[in-house]
Amino acid sequence: MNKFSLLFASMILASSVQLFAQGGAVSTDYVYDSVTDSKVAKGFTVSLIKDFTDLEIKGTGLIRGLKFDENSPQKFGLGVGYSNVNIGAIGFVTQAIINSYSGDIIEGNMLKGEFNGTFGFNRNVFVYGGINLGLISIDDINGIEFDSKLGFGYQAGVGAQLTSNFGAKLGYTYSKPSVEASVQGVGDVGFDFTFSGLELGLVGTF
Repeated sequence: MNKFSLLFASMILASSVQLFAQGGAVSTDYVYDSVTDSKVAKGFTVSLIKDFTDLEIKGTGLIRGLKFDENSPQKFGLGVGYSNVNIGAIGFVTQAIINSYSGDIIEGNMLKGEFNGTFGFNRNVFVYGGINLGLISIDDINGIEFDSKLGFGYQAGVGAQLTSNFGAKLGYTYSKPSVEASVQGVGDVGFDFTFSGLELGLVGTF
C-alpha cells in the first residue's frame, strides 16, 4: 500500500472516530429527509470501490507449488446493493461488486456478493461484518480456457454516513476465488487467488 493510499484511508477512519465522539452531530441543521431517527441509512446503494489489497496466486493440480505475489492491480470497482442500518440495533447491508483487474500476472474480473450485519452507534457511525462469495474470470493463458470456481471470504469495518445520501466505508476484506482447467492429455491445472487488505467504498444511498 502506498503512502497516499494509507493517508487517505486513515483520514476516513479518523473522521468516523470524530463523528462517534461527537455523538453523530455533523451540524445542527443536518436534515435527514429520507432517514428516520432510528436509522443510519436505508435504501438502494451504489458504491465506487477502491481496494488496497495484496494478491497471492498459487498453482493447483499439475502446477502445484507455483506461487506469485503482487499488489492487487485493480482498475476499478463498482457495487450495487441495499442498506438497512439501524441505530442501536442490528441491521444489514448487502451488495454485488464487480472488480476489474489488470496487472503483470492477472487480467480479468471478479464478481463478489457481500452479506453483512451492521450495528449503528448514532446517525453517522456504524460497524459492519460478514461473509462474501466470489467468482473470478481470467483471460486464456496459452490457449487454455479456465473455469471459475466459487470462493469464500469475509470482511469487516467501519462506516461513516456523512449525509442522508452519501457515506463512506473502510474495512478489511479477504476473498479466495479460484479457476481450473482440464488440459487434454496433460491433466488438471488451476490457480487459487487470495485477495487480502483494506477496501474503501464511497456510497450513495437512494
